[in-house]
Amino acid sequence: MPRSASRALYEGRINGFAGKSAEARQQELLDREELRELIATYAHRAAQGVSMADLFTDDGAMLMRLPGQPPTEARGRAAIDQRFRNRTDALLRPLPMIHNNLVRIDGDQAEGICSIELRVTQHGQSMIGSGYYKDRMRRENGAWKFVERDMHFIHLVPIQKGWADGPV
Repeated sequence: MPRSASRALYEGRINGFAGKSAEARQQELLDREELRELIATYAHRAAQGVSMADLFTDDGAMLMRLPGQPPTEARGRAAIDQRFRNRTDALLRPLPMIHNNLVRIDGDQAEGICSIELRVTQHGQSMIGSGYYKDRMRRENGAWKFVERDMHFIHLVPIQKGWADGPV
């Protein structure tokens, strides 16, 4: 999503209901709820160590931008599954908290931006981070899926006392 398009998501107000019939407003509500559920399912699967590859289109991509590191990407369901394959160690799974969703829907296409707060363990160190996702979604066979999740971290830093050594 070009920078100007993502800025338009939060600089103004999205009024997906303006000038629409009752049926079109109802569809807008259904689509928004399905997109919220898609985003929530992604977060819960990440926290439980369950692959989220099937939440992406076949040509979908997951991009990750961490401070001070070159961007990485997983393109296609197989690559996404490999990157986020089932993780059994609860201490190593990321715990994303995703909120502040803004979405614009145009038929079977949607774009959105949402905030992320993350807790994760890296190399035995408890880390905390925050940032945002820029998303493109598409409805395929009646279901919304991610075409692209472009994750931008503003910070990802160690915390002094955390959960890396188990419950406190």
